[in-house]
Amino acid sequence: MQALGQEAGREMHFIPELHYVNLTADWAKLGDSAEFAAVDYLDQLAAVNAWGPYNWYVFGRGPYEYVRGLHLNCHATALQVREFLRERLPADRQPALYAFPYGTYEGATEPEAIAFELLTYFLDGYRGALVYLFPGGYDARHWRALGDANTQIARFESFVMQGRPQNRHTVQPVTPLPPPDPRFLQSGCMGAAAAARWQDASLLQSWEFEREGQRLFAVGNFWERGECFFKLKVTAPAGQYLLREPLTGRVYGAPLTAAQLSQGVLLHVGALRVAWFTLEPYRAGTKLTSLVRPDRMQAAMQERLPAIRKASE
Repeated sequence: MQALGQEAGREMHFIPELHYVNLTADWAKLGDSAEFAAVDYLDQLAAVNAWGPYNWYVFGRGPYEYVRGLHLNCHATALQVREFLRERLPADRQPALYAFPYGTYEGATEPEAIAFELLTYFLDGYRGALVYLFPGGYDARHWRALGDANTQIARFESFVMQGRPQNRHTVQPVTPLPPPDPRFLQSGCMGAAAAARWQDASLLQSWEFEREGQRLFAVGNFWERGECFFKLKVTAPAGQYLLREPLTGRVYGAPLTAAQLSQGVLLHVGALRVAWFTLEPYRAGTKLTSLVRPDRMQAAMQERLPAIRKASE
């Protein structure tokens, strides 16, 4: 494939489709894959398509069953794969990862869930993704969800792909947030170690990246039926900062001090959505439009609290 690409003046690679467990410490448990164990050739590939776990509803097999936080299995397994590759191969020999989230074949995935899984793999360091299968008789709701996900990826890929991962923040739910249904662990074929690691997981997950003096915080709400108000607590050097939500144009604080950031800023993320925030030093004279003050956030939270409580019951 590489030789053919060179003849055509294009970069080309053979990218095998492998069940993700082939790329974890449990690879030997897949007996039906023993004759082509991926660990024997991982360092010779430029890219790998790691598929699974699949989350979908199959029509005609019985009533829909709600497994709260089901899509958290994508985050858990993606981290398994990334950690396994880091332990097994040096950075310059690790293949690029492409995800294969489920769209439709014998069942269907909700459009919002497809978009959310794409964003999860993106934030977990996968180079790209393609939906299996897409399109599959979908209407405009699915096309729009896929377009929205790609818009978000395009806006923040410079942080995620070129920035440095950081962990100098926490996210703390302020409104009721139930735990995930333990059955989410069963759908991913995860071993006992992974199950123990994720059994007390929160449905609110976050990522942080730094690039050229700016920091990006991505907050994912893995609860399908409820939004979440939370406090973002950030460790930062003394100074003044602007906390922005680029996709909405909102600015929180005018400006915020490092002490205020450490105490936490009240923010919001929708159900099965990712909210994106950037932090940058405040510069005198910066025009502040769409400024959201703390009292406005408190009022919005109180207004929506009854519905959140009901959904969490």
